[in-house]
Order: sequence, then C-alpha cells, then structure tokens
Amino acid sequence: MRRSSVVVALALGAFAANAQTNYDADGDGLIEIRNLAQLNAVRFDLDGDGVPTTMTSSQGTPAQASAAYSAAFPNPAGGGVCPTGTTCRGYELLNDLTFDTDGDGDVDGNDPGSYPNWLPIGRSIAPPMMNGPGPFTATLHGNGHVIDRLRIDRTAQNDSGQVGLFGYVRSGRIEAVGLTNVNISGSTNTGVIAGILEESSLVASYSTGRVGSCHEVGGLVGITGATTGRNRTRIAASWSSVDVAAAGPGGGRHCVEGSAGGLVGGHNDGTIVASYALGRVTSGDNNGGGLAGNLPGSPLWVGNVVDSYWNASSTAQTASYTTSAPVDGGTGNVGTRISTTTGALTASAMQTPTGYTGIYANWNIDLDGDSVVDDPWHFGTSSQYPALKWGGFYVSQDRVPTDVRAETRAQSLLVTWRAVTEATAYQVQWRVPGQAWSSSRQAETTGTRYEITGLSDGAYEVRVLAVIDGEVGEPSAATQGEVGTPGNRPPRALGIADMELDVDETAEVDLDAAFEDRDGDALRYSVAVDGDAVEARVSGATLRLRGALAGEATVTATATDPDDQSASASFTVQVGAVLSLHGSPAAPEG
Repeated sequence: MRRSSVVVALALGAFAANAQTNYDADGDGLIEIRNLAQLNAVRFDLDGDGVPTTMTSSQGTPAQASAAYSAAFPNPAGGGVCPTGTTCRGYELLNDLTFDTDGDGDVDGNDPGSYPNWLPIGRSIAPPMMNGPGPFTATLHGNGHVIDRLRIDRTAQNDSGQVGLFGYVRSGRIEAVGLTNVNISGSTNTGVIAGILEESSLVASYSTGRVGSCHEVGGLVGITGATTGRNRTRIAASWSSVDVAAAGPGGGRHCVEGSAGGLVGGHNDGTIVASYALGRVTSGDNNGGGLAGNLPGSPLWVGNVVDSYWNASSTAQTASYTTSAPVDGGTGNVGTRISTTTGALTASAMQTPTGYTGIYANWNIDLDGDSVVDDPWHFGTSSQYPALKWGGFYVSQDRVPTDVRAETRAQSLLVTWRAVTEATAYQVQWRVPGQAWSSSRQAETTGTRYEITGLSDGAYEVRVLAVIDGEVGEPSAATQGEVGTPGNRPPRALGIADMELDVDETAEVDLDAAFEDRDGDALRYSVAVDGDAVEARVSGATLRLRGALAGEATVTATATDPDDQSASASFTVQVGAVLSLHGSPAAPEG
C-alpha cells in the first residue's frame, strides 16, 4: 500500500555529497524519481535506459545534457543510474511531487527547485516547427502518486504544440499517476499528461485543473495517433475533471478553435475504455465532446470508445458535435466506432452503481497485459464517483474522516468524527483561522473523540486525519469551533439527499432534520428552485415538492435564525424518464 499523499518535494541537497544511491533499489527496471529535478532529467533519457540521450541544440549539447542528468542522479551505486546487470525501461515515482515548493499556493520564480513554466518532455524531431529531441518511448509508473500544480504556458511559442507533462509519447506507457491542480496553455496538441499519445498506453491515471489550447486539447491527451498500424493506442481506467477549452488566441500560426474533449482532443487511433470525464468542455466552433473532440484526420483512422461516460451537465456536452454523427460525445467522424454502452449521463447515474454492475459491468479489465483482470476501481458510495485503486492508489473517500464536529466547552473543544475503516489512530489538528497548521497544535488518539484543552477564548479551526498502516492520510475539511462564551452562531446545514420523482409525484422533506441551530434558536425556512422540472413550497418546517416536467432542477432550502443569519442546502431532483446511455439531451445537473 502506498504512503499517504502528503506532498513532498525533495531538494538535491538531501543526498549526502559522497553517499552512493541505488536508483533502482527494487530491481524492477524502473529508475526511481524522488524530486522535481529528477523528473525534469527524464527529458535527457527518453528511452529510460539510464543513459542521457543526444539532445538537439534547443535543449543543450550532449555534454550539457549529460551534466544535467548526472546532477539530478548523483553518485549512482552499481556502476550507473541503471545498475550494471539491470535493463532499465523507464522511471517510477517514489513520492508525491509539487511545483509549489514553498507552499504558498502559487507556482512562480519564488519556488526553490521548481519549474514555473514546464518544458514538455519529448517532442517530435520533424523540422522545422517541431525540431525536438524525439518522443518519450519508455515507461513512467506513478505508483499511485500525485504531481501537483504543473504550470505550462506555450501560447507564445511559434511551434506546433505538443504540450503537457509529456509533449510526445510514442511506443511508451504512462500508468498510475495523478496530475492535480494543473494550469496549462498551448497552441495545439495540448493535454495534461501528453500532448501526443501515439501507439502508447495511458492507464489508471487521472487529472484535475484546467487546460486550454486552440485545437486538439483534452483533459488527459491532446491527440492520439499511429504511424505503423491501427488501434495501437489505449487509454484505460482513467478519468479527468479538468476544464478544457479550445479557443483563441492560442499562439502559433493559426487558431481554428476546435477539437476539445473531456479526455482527448483528437481521437485518431486506438481505444478509450472504462473511463470517464467530468470537466467542462468548451470550443469556439462547438467542435467539442464529453470524452473526445473531433477526428481531424482521414476517415480511415479508427478511434474506438468503449464503456466510457461523461457527466452531461458538468461537461456541458450532451451529444456529438454534429447531428448526423453517432451520439458519442464529440467523436463523430465516420472512422469512429462507439460502443452502445458509451454515453452522457447525470451525476446520479454515474454514482449510483457501487460495484462492477450496471453501467460499470465491464470495468473490471486487464491493465498490465497478463490476461487477468486487475480490479482497478473502487466505487465508494452512491454519492461518489469511481476512484482508482490499482497501481498504488489508495482510495481517499474511505480514508478521510467525515462528520467532524467541534463542540464548545469552557476552555476547550470536544472534537468528534465518524470512524474510518482500517484506521488504527487519528491525528487531531487545530489552529486559529488564518494561521498555518502546526505540529505543535496536534494530538493523536485511537478513538473517535478528543477534547482539546487549555485553549484561550476565540475561534478555532479543527481537522482530523486517519492513520492507516502507520501512514497519515488526507485531512478532513476544516470545522470551526469557538471557545468561551460565543455570540449567536448561524444555522448549520446538515444536507438533503438528491431524489427522483415522476411527473405529478410529490415528496416531503423535514427541514428541521436538514438544519441545526447550535444556539437553540427557532428557524424559519424558504426555498428557491433553479429549473422548471419541480414545483416547491415551504409550510412551517416541511418542504413539499411536486414533479412538474420531465427534466432536472436544483432545489435550495434556506434556514434563517432570528438575527437573520442563514445557511442553505441544495439538492438535485430528477423528474421523468432516466437519461439513456446513448446520450439523449438532459437538463443541466445541479
């Protein structure tokens, strides 16, 4: 099981000057990456054998490349970065990495050891526009780790794109890595993990953040392709919630504003399988789709999409970009093949299956090529999207404490929370709002309650972290508490579950159970509806609903105390027939 996702960025100085390091300590043929400098050095060894590759003038002379690579991997044991007797074929992450090395929430020139404008690894050698060092042809195994806050801006570059963590991957493999909070801008062939993915595999990976480009821009990959045959590229068991935009100006020589997809911008070759997209997709010429954008090449190209889905509301994509094409979320060229189990869905439809059943019946697939299914997904509860658990990922949904509360005492706070499966202990942390979390203000306990004593009067924020297998997990959301004699506190929303109604069907919600007032004040309630599908009114503490039209609406209930302090809870009501898997239009999701 992988370690917790505490973001780590090690400086080169962490290695003792004369100590030798075995960079393939586990002998799996993957050179170990511990810091950003080593990740950056991959560009000098595109075939992953531990020997710097001859570079082009744009990235330095061979001597400069060798020196930079040696500086990133100093004092190797065993005769080289790839030890003698080992055949290395790529790289693997040993911990999470962040480009925000000073922890201030921003990536800029003040971050020591960072790269505030990342140069993509691997670029086409075809002159004159892409005169690069060649593609990345090796493996990057993330071991379930995260690369956080990647920043790229290539909009001013007069080139043909190839923008992402990797610019161009050919006959390579990327697996079990997450890229979070990215901010990427390119001209074309722009993705988060790879600008071009050609005859390669991307499996069990995900991305969050934003990416923009003129053309062929996707939440995972800019464009897929092949040069030696068909159906040689595979994107499997992966997801993205990246907001994707194809709109000019994007630099380069032209900007056609098209081919934007939740996962892939231009899907020219291979198969997308058992994957999903959530991020908003926009295109200046409406040439976008929930999973993939246009197929800009010949109709002879074949890009398959199988058992994959996108949220019709959050992506703002409900069908193909052309009415005569298959309903496939924007992969409408005649060379495209779309499975009948691929389509646009609501959040509820994507979250409801909690196992390999229903729309996810075919998601237990083989990822490592041994012809044995790998059980890559954890489905959580019916209010969660599927999460990856293969390749070293742990499932944070089950490991983050929930329902954390801080009850006011005279000079203390009593903190309680819901138990986490497999947790052997918990860390409780507290701070004054606006101050940093500090190890001097934390305690460990084995139960699900802890009283923080000796506190001065005032407001505090509290969070709880689960300890599993000796590793500290992700923190809960911060909860506020107040020590001393508090003033009147606002109501607190406890939440209202989403629901489904038929037309003319009615339902009632007890609002006293959906809100609480910690001061015991009487609450008055009101309701607002966004959408025509539902009629709603409040009578006392009862919210009455009626399905009016087939579609979907967001209902927001508000509780207000005598001092006019308020809290709101929103939920979605779907009325009428369930959206089909073929992507018929749906009302926006709440």
